[in-house]
Amino acid sequence: MADEVVITVNFRKKVYKTPRYKRSKRTINLLRQFLKKISKGKEVKIDRKISEAIFKHSKKPITKIKIKVIKESEEKYRAELVE
Repeated sequence: MADEVVITVNFRKKVYKTPRYKRSKRTINLLRQFLKKISKGKEVKIDRKISEAIFKHSKKPITKIKIKVIKESEEKYRAELVE
């Protein structure tokens, strides 16, 4: 994986099968799992702006999010919101 990658992640199919009160937490967990899978790193840090954007609409979180994944070291990656 390159040092910086911009990715659009779609959560609609998986998130909307869960109960409404669990959707935001499920979205964060799915994002973390997805980032670990594509980056093949052990540690992934999610920026506060991403979680604020997801938790802003707690019962109806956003279905698509555009993020930038930055490689900090061999095992560590950081995800930021693209504006």
